[in-house]
Amino acid sequence: MPSPVRPATDARHRRACFSLFRALLRQGRRVPLPDDITPGLLRGPTNPIQALIARAFRKNRKDTSKRLVVSALQNGYRFLTLLDAAAQSPPQPARNEVLSFLRDNQSRVLAARARAAANQPPPKPPPALPVLTLVSENPIVYKPTQPPLPLSAFKSGVRRIPHLDMCNTTHPFLRFRKPQSPKLSSALLHRHNLREANIIASKKFREEDMDFVEQEDKWENQLRRLMRADPEKTTYKSTLIEVMNETHKWLHWDFEDALARGKALWEIVERERALAKREKKDARTRASRERKARIAKGEVVETVGLEKFERHLEEKRRMWPPVGVVRRRRVEARAERRAEWEKGDQPATL
Repeated sequence: MPSPVRPATDARHRRACFSLFRALLRQGRRVPLPDDITPGLLRGPTNPIQALIARAFRKNRKDTSKRLVVSALQNGYRFLTLLDAAAQSPPQPARNEVLSFLRDNQSRVLAARARAAANQPPPKPPPALPVLTLVSENPIVYKPTQPPLPLSAFKSGVRRIPHLDMCNTTHPFLRFRKPQSPKLSSALLHRHNLREANIIASKKFREEDMDFVEQEDKWENQLRRLMRADPEKTTYKSTLIEVMNETHKWLHWDFEDALARGKALWEIVERERALAKREKKDARTRASRERKARIAKGEVVETVGLEKFERHLEEKRRMWPPVGVVRRRRVEARAERRAEWEKGDQPATL
């Protein structure tokens, strides 16, 4: 069970920790370092020993368990003794131990930095430009931001024409593919919730009882008159009317904005359709030229597709005879039924 008292709030514990911290920094600064140990490799002071000490204290700062706190203090006093021995003028085994630890830590840090530099993620692509750009605010006018993409930008080699669609709150958008993008769904849901909240607020304001509002203002004026205070410039009724007007104004602006966006988006659709039609015509012209060139060279042109289409037409003629034949058969069947009816065999179903 953790102690109800935090060690960091105890003045005696804080004094002991600060004294140990300062003593470790003082002893670490006295240890001589060789040239192969790079100073300033870690964050913090220039001396790597001081940087390691500061990082250890920072790491254990939020410990509240008595077992962890006592263990950290014991390790601190043990390292204080080790640094005191390493700082002595004749080289001691403790100095070799400290220097070996520093070299291992330096090689580990350099290897980690090299791995991080080698495994850097690719740079983020620049943010995409908006589809529409606001040209005028009164009246609201939008224009497409970018020109149409070239045909080479489509992997399939065929231009995909977007479809203009609209959600149930009159907000238009372009549908490029299915399933719909989650970001587009989130944006449409946000616009829907915003408009719905304003519609509900407007309905709530309209249902407010104006007689009650006027009585409330009269009561407030009487109280202020009894208190000999100046009457309020803004009343309940004026505030309510102002909020209603602002809500109606926003709803009207939202409708006009959606209408302007729809016109600009339809312009994009019309532009893509015209480009797709022209590209299809160019592809047919190119294919016709290539076929004529092959015929001129004497190459054999494959007619498998043409023969298959002709067989399909022949089967269709057999299954569905011409209109004249069908009409003649109907007249003959009707004459046969009339003859049978005259004989009295069955009623006429002409």
